[in-house]
Amino acid sequence: MTVTINMNSKINLLIKDFNDKIGIQWTEQDKLEFAEMVVQNCIQYLNDEVYRLSKTKNALPEWDEEFRSHIDICIDKCNDNIQEITELFRGES
Repeated sequence: MTVTINMNSKINLLIKDFNDKIGIQWTEQDKLEFAEMVVQNCIQYLNDEVYRLSKTKNALPEWDEEFRSHIDICIDKCNDNIQEITELFRGES
């Protein structure tokens, strides 16, 4: 899948840049742990955004249905992204 390949390439470039700066080589286990950390941070960021959006929606008046529905769309998209990231990473291991 293109997204997975692109993510792997970016992680490998980041690791190479890091290796060049500090002069050590990462093992495959180091790379896996780094990738897991990146994925978990992305998922946590999206979960935090869902929480923030939910608080915003709950603070809106009930009559503001249009804005509330826009927020629902954003929440759904965040949850879709969490699911997709989780599936992509699970597919790599």
